[in-house]
Amino acid sequence: MNQTADDRIFQLLAHNEEMAKIADKAVKGLSGEARTAIREILASEAQKASEGLLEASSEAEKTLKSMRRAWVMPSVILLALALVITGVGYGVSGYVIDRRAAELDRLKAEIAGLKAEIAREQTTLAELQKKTWSLTLVEYNDGRGIELPRGVQFERSATLPDGRTVLILLGRRR
Repeated sequence: MNQTADDRIFQLLAHNEEMAKIADKAVKGLSGEARTAIREILASEAQKASEGLLEASSEAEKTLKSMRRAWVMPSVILLALALVITGVGYGVSGYVIDRRAAELDRLKAEIAGLKAEIAREQTTLAELQKKTWSLTLVEYNDGRGIELPRGVQFERSATLPDGRTVLILLGRRR
């Protein structure tokens, strides 16, 4: 039977107390020689009980030391695991941030290129509007036509020497 140190100490203390009561009763009614013999027996039993208590106390101390050491290894493992997880998280976040920064730089360059292209197209549009006087070709249900800008009026049509028709407009904007 496997007893704990506390159980063993308790049993020894109870045994010691019981022995003390029995000895007290026995000694009161005995002669001097008997008292001396009983004192020797009691001293021997007290010595055994004391040794048992010391042994139980030693076992309890060993158990306590063992219990104190028992938490160290799991704590070290948990700390190491936390450090590994933190390191991996830091590395992954650094990688993701670097990738995002590179993507952001690429998008900024692309936006700058598109802005330059828009500026070129706006310059081309301004030149075309100058040359076309902002005329707009439109299609209607029954045909096609030319939409004149505000302030420009149709005066008449004429024929060129090669046979093409020309529209003469009034109020050209500059």
